[in-house]
Amino acid sequence: ACESTTVLAYIAIGDWQLGALDGLRLPELTREFQPTLRFVLSEPTMFGNAGCNRWTARAVLRGLQLVPQPVALTKKMCGDAGVMTREARYAEVMGNGGWWRLDGSELVLSRGGLEMARFWRR
Repeated sequence: ACESTTVLAYIAIGDWQLGALDGLRLPELTREFQPTLRFVLSEPTMFGNAGCNRWTARAVLRGLQLVPQPVALTKKMCGDAGVMTREARYAEVMGNGGWWRLDGSELVLSRGGLEMARFWRR
């Protein structure tokens, strides 16, 4: 219970920047194209930048578990196919849910024992 309270308190404050997806570190990106995450647990929602488009979803948490919820993306077309592919995968990972944990000051979402996404403070 103590770990859960600490992680939830950490999740709820400020903006997070996606640093790794599927265990692979993201390249250096300009702030405009950096995937982000923000929680508003009182609503409960999570949202951010997916890389080119904005995204949003319900943030249903059961303890440290993020319950799978559909993710909505805006429909702006980006010129870089790599950005579009990465943001589609990011939306899929966030929509599939998983388990949150802290690794030092980094926030990690895992599923089935695999690290799906790693975030650090923005």
